[in-house]
Amino acid sequence: MPYALRPVVADGSPKGGKPKRDKPTLTCTKCVEKKTKCDRGRPHCLACIRRGAVCVYLKRAEVIETTCPSSQTQPPSDTSTYDDSSLPRISAYSGNGSVISPPRYSVESLLSLMPYSVSRASNIYGIGSGNPFPNYWTLRGGFTEVVQVLPRKEQTEVLLEKYFESVDPIISIIDHSRFYHDYNALWLLDTSELSEADGPFLGLLLIMLAMATQFLILPKSSIKPSDQKEAAEFYACACHQSLQLSAYFNVTSVRTLQAMTLMTYYLLNDNRASDGWAFAGILVRQAYALGLNREPSRLDLELTTFEKQERRILWRAITCQDAFMSMILRLPPGTTHADVDVPAPFTEGNSATSHHIEAGFISGIHKLALLVQECISSPRSLSLPIATTPRRRSELLTRFRTIYSSMPDIFRGWNENSISELAGKNRRLVRQMLFFASNYWHCVMLVQAEGAEQSDNVGGNIPKVRSAIEAALEAIRPFFAFYNLLQDEASVWWVLCHKGFMAALILAGLLQQHGQRVQTSGNTASCKFSDPLFERAMTNVQRMIDILQSSAEQDETAQIRVNALRDYI
Repeated sequence: MPYALRPVVADGSPKGGKPKRDKPTLTCTKCVEKKTKCDRGRPHCLACIRRGAVCVYLKRAEVIETTCPSSQTQPPSDTSTYDDSSLPRISAYSGNGSVISPPRYSVESLLSLMPYSVSRASNIYGIGSGNPFPNYWTLRGGFTEVVQVLPRKEQTEVLLEKYFESVDPIISIIDHSRFYHDYNALWLLDTSELSEADGPFLGLLLIMLAMATQFLILPKSSIKPSDQKEAAEFYACACHQSLQLSAYFNVTSVRTLQAMTLMTYYLLNDNRASDGWAFAGILVRQAYALGLNREPSRLDLELTTFEKQERRILWRAITCQDAFMSMILRLPPGTTHADVDVPAPFTEGNSATSHHIEAGFISGIHKLALLVQECISSPRSLSLPIATTPRRRSELLTRFRTIYSSMPDIFRGWNENSISELAGKNRRLVRQMLFFASNYWHCVMLVQAEGAEQSDNVGGNIPKVRSAIEAALEAIRPFFAFYNLLQDEASVWWVLCHKGFMAALILAGLLQQHGQRVQTSGNTASCKFSDPLFERAMTNVQRMIDILQSSAEQDETAQIRVNALRDYI
């Protein structure tokens, strides 16, 4: 029995003959029992939060913690040498390449318990500052007004086909057969029945049209990019109006949460990461309220097998979205309390092999998201190192590699030639392969890059630096492959573009700090890196600049990223 839980006799010493401790125990009882390190956080320590246990302190510990401020837990001592400023952040750059000082009241201030704050908010992660949902609606228009936004049925079905082609492989949360059953029923409604339309389903349909419009490939001579963006925004606003009419703040459903999940991705793709993060916060709270975080078979609910599977798949999608978005934005994850089993995919009449591959993708990306939440998003949100020691870093990389090795062989053995050939047969699988590779290698890159930045050595032959460069080259490779095969889609996925840019930015930073150039052919203007690995990294950075430069005139974010990369090279 742990010391803190042993019965105590009259003289104050525990039974069993052990001597009385001179120093009072400040650790929570659960950490004493598990023999794990406790950060002594109040009201719950981090270890108990992660294991989902009730955190209880002895009365003596509470008294000492209250009366002796010096006994309060401080961050680990070795973090004083950790400086994450060496990893550049795009938010620090303005359009002309100059460095912008961070706002006085940033996210850390807004999320704290400070009683006062400035009245002016700061736009931190996106370049847009307007309301993402302009008001096009009359006071009493209701669902009848929203339904009238729908295009003709033939046009709607073209957009839905585009959605299931480009978006569904990555965000597979909708069962095709059930969706089209409800979709056809909507078109059968008379004008007098439109006011009784299913609001959540209507919102889901409209946000699917909005995302499909983002990915729609149209001749540049027929429509301007700005007009296409406005059309997508109009569908998204109609979706939000439909959800508002359904009172989505206090009434929720699976359909509502499906629409909100897609809305978050839409906002990210529209370069409104601040809006996407805020909207995703509502989504996570409503998912908890609906009980999506609980395994359906353990709940006292009368659910069919299909409904149970639908809830599992939706929670998996929300978890993945939250994990990877919090990792990119360096903010705390929200979907951390769940006991849901890893879901299998919806059955679409595919072969057994296709079903196995689809299930492998769903399982692998979900396991990766859970590991990201625990080991990357949480410490980065507190400005703590991902790994405090080389041994811890090695253990973490082993955990990532375990997930990678559990994936179907086709996810691990691809190259540019094989995936180009596969794109002519199964583009759905290609999209899944490249997204998984992008997420996996981005995580490995962050772990390896931190090790390189913490190293005191300099020079191009340092193993840690070379490992970081190799991981960053692997992280940027899926973006280049996606861009070569599906260029128009690659430019829409904000998550994919941002991870590709971050890989280029880390490469540029490592080259600037550790690279050694040599003069070639007697030309002082022609200098290359002495190490072929560094020269390959430079080629990839320059390629990313060329890709961003091609869209810099229409995209302010692309120009900001070009300036950031050029500052390093």
